[in-house]
Amino acid sequence: MTSMRKPGRGATRPPTSDEPAPRADVPRVLIIAPDHPLMRAIQSDIGTGFTAGSLQDLDAEHLRRSRAEVVLAPLSLGTHDILDIAERLRGLKFRGELKAVTGPLPDPETVASEVGAACNGFRFELIVLGEDDARP
Repeated sequence: MTSMRKPGRGATRPPTSDEPAPRADVPRVLIIAPDHPLMRAIQSDIGTGFTAGSLQDLDAEHLRRSRAEVVLAPLSLGTHDILDIAERLRGLKFRGELKAVTGPLPDPETVASEVGAACNGFRFELIVLGEDDARP
């Protein structure tokens, strides 16, 4: 399933490992490239309770330790993009949700459709930030 949305304010923050037992209604989030400007733009929606990494870190052990239900990443990172991340997750038999964050696009529906087709076995969501949201 593929969907698109604009981020909402006041999202519930996932728990950190220092907090008591996790609530069932809060997904565990793994952020790829947390220092990327787009990822920093949505930090207030995520909070501080997430696991961070890079595409190079994304392996079976990292997924197991993070217990990620959601992987959140920029649509493009220069050397790789969300399709590379989707391919890696597919190879790891990930069953959660991949969310890509991007600034304005001319045809976000086509992008969401193409990436969603590569996400066999898990869901994909494209989060399109407005121009004001995407500023570092």
